[in-house]
Amino acid sequence: MGWTQQIVERPTSTYANETPDGLDWAGRGTSHVEFQDEEDLPLSQGRFLGHGVNGGVFETIVCGKRVAWKRRYCRRQIEAQDLREIDILKKLRSRHIISLIGTYTHGPFLGLLLWPVAVCDLGMFLEDVDKLLHIPGPEAPRTNHQTTLTQRLRSLGIDTPNAASTRLKQCIGCTSSAIMYLHNRSIRHKDIKPSNILLSSAGLWVTDFGTSTDFSSISQSITQNGERGTPKYFAPEVAQYEPNGRSADIFSLGCVFLEIIGLCNGYSLEYLKGLRPNKDHSFHANLDSILHWFNFGHIDVKSPADQQLMALVREMLAQAARDRPTAVSINSRLRLIGTLRRPRPPALLWGSCCALESESLKQFQARQVSSVTIELGNTHQLENGQHRWSFFIRAPAAEAIIANVHYFLVCIYPTLLPDVFSPFSIPVSSTPIPYSSYRHSR
Repeated sequence: MGWTQQIVERPTSTYANETPDGLDWAGRGTSHVEFQDEEDLPLSQGRFLGHGVNGGVFETIVCGKRVAWKRRYCRRQIEAQDLREIDILKKLRSRHIISLIGTYTHGPFLGLLLWPVAVCDLGMFLEDVDKLLHIPGPEAPRTNHQTTLTQRLRSLGIDTPNAASTRLKQCIGCTSSAIMYLHNRSIRHKDIKPSNILLSSAGLWVTDFGTSTDFSSISQSITQNGERGTPKYFAPEVAQYEPNGRSADIFSLGCVFLEIIGLCNGYSLEYLKGLRPNKDHSFHANLDSILHWFNFGHIDVKSPADQQLMALVREMLAQAARDRPTAVSINSRLRLIGTLRRPRPPALLWGSCCALESESLKQFQARQVSSVTIELGNTHQLENGQHRWSFFIRAPAAEAIIANVHYFLVCIYPTLLPDVFSPFSIPVSSTPIPYSSYRHSR
């Protein structure tokens, strides 16, 4: 389980320069310490940050650094499953993954010291932005809650509703980068949700790897049992106790993205909850309702970039795991969507924490091209009472320059092609390449 962190008035240090990794926090010459039962811990309990799965999470200070102090109670002895989060975190080094800087055992307790201490989690930020967009006018009396909300937003460096929406949208790219980093290292998070994404004025961090699975040392990346995460964000196969893999993370990430993009386009959290009327208001239990909204809801978005984002989310929420894009594909698509500039530049999908990564894209060698002809086409056949369309691309002189062409297929008759309203990429070839087919009974 994640925790909700409270206000931090001082900004958190940047990842690159001040990550206190592997700290000799107890003066024992190692980052892990086994304390005897009669020993006192050299830690002073500070501000309450929130609730972890086995108790409270507090701020403490070690070696002059403010860190989160998380304790786990082990009934008998510390077993392998209790050490899962430690083992996972030791392998991770990313600007968007929370850092483990120290651990200890003390009687029946296992303790973790985590960096950084953030301002809040994404779940709280979503609620803040939702309230900010519906706050009464300046003539209304300010409540303690509104004052706390304002202080929290200022701690994030946000002072206007537009700035809040911009920061919210930047969470999409940063979180996508974090999940791609994990999946590229054969690690599934298994509990992606807003409360496991921490925010500060300096960046974003994915946290809570207590339910994660590391597939790097086993033969396959499919699990059939074990801890499963949070029901609201379960993938359908997880909810049905079926074998599931990294694609289940993609579904959960799609749920988070839908809340972000929906809120940025004027849909309140209450409205989005209304798309999930059945059972426990989970996404998987209401997937038919959500996909019907995508197909026939006449979704109102502010820009072509947001339209593309919505279409990407629809793919991430596919019922079948095999139909969802990979984390690498999602990251590439987001980079492409971020290049759309008309009718106006969209909000950036990455924060300043990823500026260096964005700058690296400029290092590709420029190539001058006089002209390029790209043919987009489709064929149609009527077979046994079914319509069949095949879409293709032909670019005889562009294979060495253009690897893929990404375009958005809009169907003006959604009752005829309800499942084609989505963007896709087609590899370029000098000869027509059929990309996809769709059949529909008359």
